[in-house]
Amino acid sequence: MGRFTGKGLFTLRPGLWKELSIVLVCLFLALWLRLGELKRMKDRPLDPDVLGYVHHATQMMLFSETGFYSGRFGMREPLYILVVKMIFHNPFLQKMNIRYVSLLFSICLVFLTYYIARAWMGPATGLTASFLLAFQTYFIELSARGLRSEFFSVLFLLFLYFAFIRSGIKPVARVFLTGILAGLVFLTRTEAVFPVILFLLLLPFLRKKMWNKKMAICAIFIGIILVLPHFWSMYRVTGDPFYTNNKNASFFTNLEFAGKPGFPTQEEIEREGMYAGPKVTPFDYFFSFHPVSELLRGNLWGLAKIYICLSLRYIPTPTWGILKQQGTRIGVWAGFILKRHPLQALLGALAGICFLGGILTLWAVPEYRLLYLILIIFQIQTAFLFSKGLETRVVVHTWPVALWVTAFFMKFCSERFLKYKDEKGDFNFPL
Repeated sequence: MGRFTGKGLFTLRPGLWKELSIVLVCLFLALWLRLGELKRMKDRPLDPDVLGYVHHATQMMLFSETGFYSGRFGMREPLYILVVKMIFHNPFLQKMNIRYVSLLFSICLVFLTYYIARAWMGPATGLTASFLLAFQTYFIELSARGLRSEFFSVLFLLFLYFAFIRSGIKPVARVFLTGILAGLVFLTRTEAVFPVILFLLLLPFLRKKMWNKKMAICAIFIGIILVLPHFWSMYRVTGDPFYTNNKNASFFTNLEFAGKPGFPTQEEIEREGMYAGPKVTPFDYFFSFHPVSELLRGNLWGLAKIYICLSLRYIPTPTWGILKQQGTRIGVWAGFILKRHPLQALLGALAGICFLGGILTLWAVPEYRLLYLILIIFQIQTAFLFSKGLETRVVVHTWPVALWVTAFFMKFCSERFLKYKDEKGDFNFPL
């Protein structure tokens, strides 16, 4: 009799349909909540970044001077622009708002959070993690904005899945699929090149049965080959192959240092925008403008802040805006939140406590220790920036993995409780 494993989705086993029913309910709830947010947001103006995606999607003409690898989309990488173009130019979907694009990938993310966690950590972990993600308020809000965060997160999870979770595939297929997905990740956000390459170089040491050094180099080569034409076109158009990364570095340099000696003045920022000033590379921003001690402190605080935000963001964003304007104390904040959003507050508190518990207990299972590395490596650049004011939407790609950790601890506690109950028999809590 078949089993439901990472090798196939619909191999039959007893109880499979019950599990799939729970998944469908979870997906339905996720869709219902996100459609409600979409209805709330439909008449509001789109984010400036989203307007840029729409403009570039109408501008993109494949196999022309504004083709996929043309480098003529400002600072933007081309893959998400292509996805938006494909959906908008589908005759059955032409009237769809770009908000539906992020909603679609938000639902896909809920399913992949379940499916990939199930393939690696078991059905209870997968179901719990997908449930927590379905009700994660920030992801609900994000799903109606039309940004690329959900799309990038989907690619990121698929990259992890084929890199070391998917079992039963030949080494050549693993290298090819991992390399292709790495390239797609690069073509969505080029700042991911460094952490992805670092992770692939570490896999031969961390997953010796799956990877060797030649496989890792080949996967990296495939990913680089896919993104290399983009870098070349950016050089041809702007004179800088890493134009996007360097402009982002300029943005954060001005955000932090504008008005100080040697940096653009506030008047220049108002006149020319946040990208004003001479060229700044990420290396300049991190290592020339900050001492090592500040980088270490910033990265540690940024990592903590990223995963603290996972639990805090079960509370809707407008509530935080109200509290920030009022400048109230923590006790008043807590009372205000519990009064307006008790269920979200309790779910967020539960998620936060269980995430910390999972971090402490994961070490007991050698197979899952790789999760520590994933949570750190794939925020290796964004953690410091997040401590300086980077938007939350740029760091959410590892939140589903953090929810695996959270769900693992919930499963761990339930198993220990059931074991204790079996050993002690029926018992009553003392009053």
